[in-house]
Amino acid sequence: MLRRAVLGILSVSALLLLIHCAGGGPEKTFEKFASAWADERVDEAAGYCEGEAVKNAVKAIGISQLMAPYSIQTLGRIDYAVQSSEKGADSNEVILTVEQTVYFNPPGVESAMRAAMYMTIIHKVTMKKASGGWKVVSFSPKVTKISETK
Repeated sequence: MLRRAVLGILSVSALLLLIHCAGGGPEKTFEKFASAWADERVDEAAGYCEGEAVKNAVKAIGISQLMAPYSIQTLGRIDYAVQSSEKGADSNEVILTVEQTVYFNPPGVESAMRAAMYMTIIHKVTMKKASGGWKVVSFSPKVTKISETK
């Protein structure tokens, strides 16, 4: 009896480890993509995409273009909140609406305690399950707020 319980716990633990190591679901893949995009690691962000059109869009629509006239000297933490998740037209697709909050210091401002400013971006993104995991197949960011932290 004890042996079965231990084997059961080990099986569940192995499954959870496999899911974690495989990159998780579409939300986790999106977070990795969006973090690379926000940090302007464009080639890394494009690696999470499928299709030339979306890769070109990621390269053309950078965070610095969206936040003009502001700019980032130091990137701080990035928070995510999934607002909605729905099935796409294809059974292998998921459409996510995600709020990304990017904390940053503008040029000339340094703070070890917290970022001086933040911006909120709403992403409408379509994720598709591919052989190598979840991929971004469409991407539409919209800045909704840029403000000083209090």
